[in-house]
Amino acid sequence: MRAPVLLTGTVAATALLGVPAAEAASWTSQSGATYQFCTDAKSSNQVKYWTCIQYAAGHAKARVVVKVKTSAKRAVKATPYLRVPGRSHNISTGTCSATLASGASKQCSTGWLSANRILQDGNAAVWVSGHRVPDQVTRGTHLSAKKQENSAKYCGPASVQAALWTMKGSAPSQDTLASSSNLQTNRYGFTYPGRLAGVLNKYKPSSVGKYSLYDFGPVGQSTELAFKQIHRSISAGQPVVYLVDPSKLPWSSNPTGTKVRHYILLYGFAARKTTSDTNLNGGLLVDHFAAWDPAHGDVHNITVTQLIHASTASQYIDDDLVFAAK
Repeated sequence: MRAPVLLTGTVAATALLGVPAAEAASWTSQSGATYQFCTDAKSSNQVKYWTCIQYAAGHAKARVVVKVKTSAKRAVKATPYLRVPGRSHNISTGTCSATLASGASKQCSTGWLSANRILQDGNAAVWVSGHRVPDQVTRGTHLSAKKQENSAKYCGPASVQAALWTMKGSAPSQDTLASSSNLQTNRYGFTYPGRLAGVLNKYKPSSVGKYSLYDFGPVGQSTELAFKQIHRSISAGQPVVYLVDPSKLPWSSNPTGTKVRHYILLYGFAARKTTSDTNLNGGLLVDHFAAWDPAHGDVHNITVTQLIHASTASQYIDDDLVFAAK
């Protein structure tokens, strides 16, 4: 299975984003994609706007798209930007600028880039009637994952395998990861959190940073530090393994509570930039994360609030956030 994640030029406009000069582009009618991962829609002066990473050709190609809907005639300008690190000619950016009619539904797009690298780095700047609104940010990793092969206890091995596959294109089998020399899942019937970071570091590419187990409190500054660590890890192309009560996940079919712990993988996020509390949140307010659940091998969006709820809402789960990250 492969899934992502997770997003008329002027030099001055693009320089604000800190990227190469944008090529001229035009507002076009909105179109979808086989898969896309988007920020939440925001509004300014009767213009709704949001930013997506779109994928095509079996997720082999990606582009960043700014979408807008107007409820009044407005001058709207957008500069989407996509970078896929590690490839030649791996940056695409463009600027669209026009006065859009009331009721317009338009998009401004980068070109398509090859997405078969770990990370897709998308940003967008938007101006409404000459006023620049907060930039939107998307990050995606080219997820490679396989549903857990033992439904009772292999969520840990499956999540570690997916993280390794995503980072390097190969990984040991789930049985190997569950063995006594690795996660020891088969020995104990579950995966002890303290084992994950060491196994991730044992098999990860040497070019990426070291994984650690972070144990943060559920409220206040420590929670903000936890989520800063999550999106820093994803921005470095390193998915995060996250421990939850599965019954508290928003897609759970069993909301009554369980005594079971469960690992999921966070591999992308959508956010907007902020100038407040940048020391804690890294200058980003995350709308939601892209999550992969090994229980069914499917992908979901999950908000920060939903993640905190899933990790702290059960009496059987420690009141903290526990995850393996860079």
